[in-house]
Amino acid sequence: MTSTSIRTAVPSPLAVPPRRSASETRVVPSHAVSPLVPREAEGFVHVVRAGEVEQLVEFLGDPDRTLAAVVATRCGRPLRCRLNMQRVARDLRGVATVFELESVNATWEFCDALPEHAKVYNGFARLYPSGVAWLDDPDSLPNVYGGFTDDVISDRTESLIEDAIGMLAGDGYSTETPVAAAPGLTPATVRMEGTCGDRGLGRLFDGTLVSVKVPDDAVGVPADHVFADGQMVRGMLDPDSRVVSGVRMLDADRAIAGYVDGAIVLVRVDRVRRDYCMVSLYPGRTVCVDAKDALDGRFTPEDDLRTYVREGDVRPMTIITRGKGRNDWRMRFANSREALSRALPAPILVTGGVPWLQILDVRTQSDGVPNVHDLRRMLMHDETIEPSALVPSGADATSARVIRTLLELVDGEHRRGRRLQRKLDDARRQNESLRDYGQEQRRMRAHAGTQYRTMRGLFLDDADRVHAERDRFDAWIREAWALRFSAEDKARYPLPGKWSYCDDFFETMERTVIDRQDVVEAAVEVLVGLAAQSKSRDCHPLRVGAGGDNAVRLGPNGDPIYRIRLDQGASARRLHYTVGAGGFVTFLSVGVHDEDL
Repeated sequence: MTSTSIRTAVPSPLAVPPRRSASETRVVPSHAVSPLVPREAEGFVHVVRAGEVEQLVEFLGDPDRTLAAVVATRCGRPLRCRLNMQRVARDLRGVATVFELESVNATWEFCDALPEHAKVYNGFARLYPSGVAWLDDPDSLPNVYGGFTDDVISDRTESLIEDAIGMLAGDGYSTETPVAAAPGLTPATVRMEGTCGDRGLGRLFDGTLVSVKVPDDAVGVPADHVFADGQMVRGMLDPDSRVVSGVRMLDADRAIAGYVDGAIVLVRVDRVRRDYCMVSLYPGRTVCVDAKDALDGRFTPEDDLRTYVREGDVRPMTIITRGKGRNDWRMRFANSREALSRALPAPILVTGGVPWLQILDVRTQSDGVPNVHDLRRMLMHDETIEPSALVPSGADATSARVIRTLLELVDGEHRRGRRLQRKLDDARRQNESLRDYGQEQRRMRAHAGTQYRTMRGLFLDDADRVHAERDRFDAWIREAWALRFSAEDKARYPLPGKWSYCDDFFETMERTVIDRQDVVEAAVEVLVGLAAQSKSRDCHPLRVGAGGDNAVRLGPNGDPIYRIRLDQGASARRLHYTVGAGGFVTFLSVGVHDEDL
């Protein structure tokens, strides 16, 4: 039968559509996704016509696709699928996007674009996981779903739904490595029907009503901020208590991937101190926000951030600069209604669920709440006025005595307040000193890696910097020598009293990708004479040309230049040095071959 007759013939239940090599369109990873193809699993079947197959192919080949996809085909007269795809789409809402190829021609086009063992035809359906890893290993795909009797079709429909939900649960969305199930627990899939407090309520496929715990990392988040009606959730069921636990939460990094500079996002305030607060962008992803950033520069030494925001508040914040760790995010509160209307929806915790923070959770700060400076000013009275002058002239003796007593108590509190203010000022100065010390420690850590880092920028005079680097490297050499040789060997391999470095020696070492300890160990061997005896070091003089008879190159001080290997390989790193009168060593450079000379 020719290709044309196959196109026009109605295929038998076991017929395999031919592959058209002339117009072959392979599925390849691509970020292009047609706007006609949905990114979400809405719960209904998307019918794909012959002219729209290419868009479906692009959708399946999108590396950023985060949900599974089900593709079903039709066969027979009239054309129909061998599964109840409406039920499949409904049960997989929020789990997988469901497609159905409208015609035999559409099926042919689709099969032409897929590798072997990834095709589907003759009324069957196939499940494709998220991402594109399956393209490299199509044999890893589940078998096709379908059947020829009602019992088999019902069983394969259940299998397809279970496999799709299981694929989502095991597709790298968890924030932690899954642990083995506790004895007595069994995997279960639940269709959510509502929430009550910190639990979700739903039913198993057999109709059994169960309660569902929120993910472990989301303890404290109300269940109605986690689960949605109709959502499919997978976890571990305790048959005795009918409680489902172990629901897996989406990965935090993926959840907040859209949080960019300038974006307005909802956060939960977890902790507030005078000059900073801790806010959660996502459960388990907490960042520290400085009060000056939080209040957009309006924070003064007399202010207290606790008068502006309370722990537990949900607030919109503008991202000034997105950070990578806990302490390098810069954010400010955005309290206007316009800012709130432009806030990004908070991420969901479980696929198919609802945002974990919502607009109705936002509690704004009253305009009438004074700051610490205002409170202090309201309590202060004029200290130049004698307390007796504040007693009304018509007051009787008892009233006057009570007023004077109260005023003395107020004066005592003012004196106590001034003492506390002095302690606070001292603490602030100490805090500033600690901050400076912390910055110094961070700078020191930046220079404590395995690859050498110069101290450039840490000294006003570069000569002082070079002197400090020489002292530091001298100390490393002496330490390595002391640790390498035993007490007896130290007498055999004494370390000379002096050696020197070329002015740009440390810059060349910073430019070369090499563990600084390797350079230190090699320098020790040079100074004690082992490098010249070691075959692995390949110690030899550096010559002017490639020939072995060429003259030896001389260093800045007129002494011959030697080089040794720091590692092995064709592009081994080398240490260059000179040996002068009396064996005095000067280290010149570190580099690949003689590129730095």
